[in-house]
Amino acid sequence: MIAEIRLRAKAQGLRLPWTVRLKAIGFTYCTLPVPWRGNCATGFLLALAFVFSGRAAGAQSLGDYAHDFWNNTWTLETVWEPAISAGGSVAWNDFVSPSDGFGPGWQAYGHHYAVALGDNVNGKFMRDFAFAAASHQEDNYSPPKNDRFWKRIGYAALHTFVVTPEDSSKKINWSGVPASLASASLSNAYQPAPQRTWSATFERAGTSTAGYAVGNVFDVIVAALKDRHPLFHSLLRNR
Repeated sequence: MIAEIRLRAKAQGLRLPWTVRLKAIGFTYCTLPVPWRGNCATGFLLALAFVFSGRAAGAQSLGDYAHDFWNNTWTLETVWEPAISAGGSVAWNDFVSPSDGFGPGWQAYGHHYAVALGDNVNGKFMRDFAFAAASHQEDNYSPPKNDRFWKRIGYAALHTFVVTPEDSSKKINWSGVPASLASASLSNAYQPAPQRTWSATFERAGTSTAGYAVGNVFDVIVAALKDRHPLFHSLLRNR
């Protein structure tokens, strides 16, 4: 589509304005099958991460990023977190607001679980491997322990947007919001047809971003409990 427009313009000695080019790109994108839209959006965001992120000193190799993804995926959390999420989705679907594309009752639990499991692995792939490798920045931020507790909570929340909140460089955290958008776009490949709309995609991206922020804050709370209370240190020593 875009190449054809450019060839016709070139044959007539015309130079296409950027507005026309962007409209042609948008039209082509909207005519793609839904799964391909997610792939294109993901590729675009990965390209941005690669172009605008310099390689940090001591950055990991591609194999190291793949190893991080593997270790974070092959855990019990990858199994039980979607199980809890699927149960909540069933309850929400039955008692609050029906979700288009999913059946009623606990008969649909398997469908909810499969989608939640896909989202879980998809999200970890985007954050721990794809965007981490593209931006040369592993997603393992930990706030400075010498700061006050509430300051560390604030840093953990801000890490959703920047790599190191306490640093003056304020580099974009590509494993935060961009990875959430890419994951939500790619999930259209296995979501039910009614859930492949723009609004549903952005809703999933928002939910994923919020979950990422809450997870970062929760890690700070767990670390504080382990450091200050012997009982919690014993209970949480394996986290």
